Amino acid sequence: MEEAVSVDHPTGTGARTTNDLAAGAEVGGSVVQAGSVRGDIHFHQGPRRADPVVPRQLPSPPPYFIGRQAELQALDAGLAEVERDSGIMAISAIGGTAGVGKTALALHWGHRVAGHFTDGSLYVNLRGFAVDETPLTPEEAIRGFLDSFQIPVEMIPAGRDAQVALYRSLLAGRRVLVVLDNAYSAEQVRPLLPGTPGCLAVVTSRNRLGGLVSDLSPSLGS
Repeated sequence: MEEAVSVDHPTGTGARTTNDLAAGAEVGGSVVQAGSVRGDIHFHQGPRRADPVVPRQLPSPPPYFIGRQAELQALDAGLAEVERDSGIMAISAIGGTAGVGKTALALHWGHRVAGHFTDGSLYVNLRGFAVDETPLTPEEAIRGFLDSFQIPVEMIPAGRDAQVALYRSLLAGRRVLVVLDNAYSAEQVRPLLPGTPGCLAVVTSRNRLGGLVSDLSPSLGS
């Protein structure tokens, strides 16, 4: 029997030709006249723009995953909502007691739909309920995300608000899945949420994260 898990959801128009110049037409601006040119002429291209970094941070999914069809369908519904309306940034929360399989569900589903998120996936264990470790701060989590996009250290601002703004700017116009695992509170999660449509955040927690989940996210039982 499955334990209860909830998924709360360049030419200008006035250019002159050589014939114009031969006819004595006036030319504005600087004119450079070249005589004989000896030797080789080399044309150098500017530096090639690097391809955008596509992070794939999800840990490996559980080797065996059985059941939870209702929960998977609820997560699929959140993804479908994002794909139907490009103006939506969806949040799905997976709730339940310790050991019920919240992380396994999030990772199984995340790998299953990875193809929908062409710009990558982000993952962080927020350690909200760790016994021998302190919970991860939003600043630590954001720094990890910025590192995953290979942002040079010297380009990362010092303040938290500026780091959040940079993080959200990186996600703007992209399709990225963000998995926030083992969250303790809404305050820990809120700075880590994407601020742009087209992304989807999945949050797992033992606690009810009020104020984060929209009415689109269904509440599920066993």
